[in-house]
Amino acid sequence: MKILAFGVLVHELSVIGVIINGARLSGSGGTLALIVDIGKSIWTGTINAYQVIIDAVLIVKQTLPSSLMGDKA
Repeated sequence: MKILAFGVLVHELSVIGVIINGARLSGSGGTLALIVDIGKSIWTGTINAYQVIIDAVLIVKQTLPSSLMGDKA
């Protein structure tokens, strides 16, 4: 499983490299701006993903009976 996760990480980094190289070759001169935008997008996406996970856990926790949560009533 760790090997798969590492493979996915390497693939995603190579995709980002291809995008940045394409921007550089296009002559738009915005390579640094593109890198910053990609970083912001990754940061925002990560925060949003964790927020969705946390919200889902809280919803499940609120809907479970207390006997399943380990509370002694």
